Amino acid sequence: MNIKEVFFYIKKNFNNDIKLKNISDNFYSSKYHFSREFKRIKKFTIKEYISTLKIDKSIGLILKKRNSILYAQLKSGFLSAGSFSNLFKKYTGLSPKQYQEKYLNSFRVIKNFEETKECFEIEHNSEKMKRNRGSCEVEIIFPKTYREYIVFVGLFIRPIPNHKPIVGKALLNKRTCKLKNIPDGKYYLLSCAIKKSNNPLDYFKFDKALRGMVEESINFPSMEEKKFKIVLREAEEDDPPIVFNVSQLLVEKILKKNSNSEEKKI
Repeated sequence: MNIKEVFFYIKKNFNNDIKLKNISDNFYSSKYHFSREFKRIKKFTIKEYISTLKIDKSIGLILKKRNSILYAQLKSGFLSAGSFSNLFKKYTGLSPKQYQEKYLNSFRVIKNFEETKECFEIEHNSEKMKRNRGSCEVEIIFPKTYREYIVFVGLFIRPIPNHKPIVGKALLNKRTCKLKNIPDGKYYLLSCAIKKSNNPLDYFKFDKALRGMVEESINFPSMEEKKFKIVLREAEEDDPPIVFNVSQLLVEKILKKNSNSEEKKI
């Protein structure tokens, strides 16, 4: 299976309510064999990939032209408002309405954060902190000419960024970090970087984001300290879109950190 050709075909035709059988027929394969091979290669299902493409399209429609939620829903291929809203929230972390209403205020919070000159990192953990959990060190490597990015790095259940990471960090003015409090399990280490910009869309529609990952899954617990390097690059044809709203997750952590700081002053 030439996976790049498969991705190109899906992206070209997914607006036409494409079905698995349409895709498998185009590549002269049974849909069952095709589906198994796709998941074996990419580690996520073709159904999940297509639905992620649809949500990615809806994000652009919601933000770029301030369209109605209904318009974005229908144009991205969802007939049911409930199905669209539920999947949108599952993949991005916010409802469509929240996404539309919050992104400009969230953009202002991020721009204030970017003014920090020193090295800075903000941590996210999906679970409560526990002792004796796993950890790993991560180094982010940029293309030579790239500067001034916010970097997001995290461990995900699947190698497609349409869900909240188990643990993660946002980095400003630094390229290394240590992920801690990692529960036992199998994960995928993914990273993306957003260039500092005055366009709010660049922080919430991630087409221009650099990205990279460790290709093989990572297992915890481990007998030794794990160290990884992630080489960032521009998006390629067979990359799934980044739809989980890492920028909003960062904003929530910043606001919580600021709130805790204010409480300590009182």
